[in-house]
Amino acid sequence: MSEETFSNTNQTSFDSERSLGDFLKWRFTRKEPKATQIETSDQWKQLGEQSRNYTVWIGHSTFLLNNGDLTILTDPIFSKRASPFSWAGPKRLISPAIPLDELPDIDVVTVSHNHYDHLDIESLKTLQKLNPNALFLVAKGDKDLLVRSGIKNVKEFLWWEDLEVKNTLFIFTPVQHWSARGFRDRNKSLWGGWFIQSSNRSIYHAGDTGYSDDFKETKSRLGSPDYAMIPIGGYDPRWIMS
Repeated sequence: MSEETFSNTNQTSFDSERSLGDFLKWRFTRKEPKATQIETSDQWKQLGEQSRNYTVWIGHSTFLLNNGDLTILTDPIFSKRASPFSWAGPKRLISPAIPLDELPDIDVVTVSHNHYDHLDIESLKTLQKLNPNALFLVAKGDKDLLVRSGIKNVKEFLWWEDLEVKNTLFIFTPVQHWSARGFRDRNKSLWGGWFIQSSNRSIYHAGDTGYSDDFKETKSRLGSPDYAMIPIGGYDPRWIMS
């Protein structure tokens, strides 16, 4: 494994003084939230192959987007747990608004970072089978994981690198966060948001982030998006979220 590590633009990184034991104790003794039924609409079923210019929130950080040129899926997670294990780890409380096998054809999949609730390898493998020509865009350091899992068309990015696909420009932007999928790979891969520009609209998907000057820099370079998907509400426990 590469010894290269990444840090935020302000040179900070997640480095809690708490031990792994502290984290595991919190994870397995905390009071689980109650499952809540949220009314969902089935209007997405009216989306046909000719539908254009729509945004559908599927759940968590997963959005189905169409900008008139491409159909895009962000941070797809359809598994029951955000975990390396099927029997343990954070469990999904609410089913995805659209089942994975009922999605329209996907042109591009974007992944913001490698945490299990954003990079769900089983969902990505299924998407590859359903959409063999789809393009997968990931942060620097995550490509090998996808390739080893049988995903073929993968490109990885550093901050401010971009790629044009069918008149749509995908730009990987800095956010304030961190990465890890195990106990020995912290910050070995990058994290970021995706700014998606076309003549029809601009879309910003931040992935996971705290507030930082990265927002100002992104606006300065790219302007204000027409639509922004920015995470809110993560605050507890403070020793993880602060």
